[in-house]
Amino acid sequence: MLIDDPFPVVPGAASILFHRHDQQLWSLRSCLISGLLIAKGEQWIFRPRRFTPGMGVGGLGSYVRLLVNGRKATNRYLAAAGLPRPRAVWEDVEELLRLAASPELR
Repeated sequence: MLIDDPFPVVPGAASILFHRHDQQLWSLRSCLISGLLIAKGEQWIFRPRRFTPGMGVGGLGSYVRLLVNGRKATNRYLAAAGLPRPRAVWEDVEELLRLAASPELR
């Protein structure tokens, strides 16, 4: 029995996020390419329109933009949702780091 695709491909605005990193998830490099997805017969064609550098691609400026824009976007989201800024429970983070460094996980 086949299940209907919950995310069917349709023509219109589309984007592709590229990223890579090392095995420890460091040295992140990323970029976003936005454009149009066009149906041509049995084929799909992606026509890129905009390149947005991400972490590790746009130099120091990309890190600054991430910090500034990310904070603004987060504040807008929280305000629209009527939510307070969440607080990190650092004890839990430290426990996760300890577990991640455990020899049993390697």
